[in-house]
Amino acid sequence: MEKFAVRSFFDHLTESDFKEWDEILEKIRKACENNDINLTAEYDLAFHRSLVTRSQSADLIAIWSSIVSRVREHFKATHANYKNLIDVYKEHVAVVDALRCGELNKALDAMEKHIC
Repeated sequence: MEKFAVRSFFDHLTESDFKEWDEILEKIRKACENNDINLTAEYDLAFHRSLVTRSQSADLIAIWSSIVSRVREHFKATHANYKNLIDVYKEHVAVVDALRCGELNKALDAMEKHIC
């Protein structure tokens, strides 16, 4: 879903997008450094929500809204399996860095690695 969203807005990225993502990334970093799985999951959710919302697709937003509670639990379970929680942060940074550099395929690959 997020990959579809990114494709929809990639050609229209703004500095405001990166400002929002950088703020979320900072929150993810702090939560990871504090080894707070629940807070990391919440900020991870905020990041993914921001991608879906940025698409401005009513259908994607509706789908996201219907599954968000399941996604939250999935993130918590997945994050608990990381040897080092800071890797969650690094995965998100890779996505944003690729978007910032204008590298759509690299961003999609990073997203796929993070999601799967």
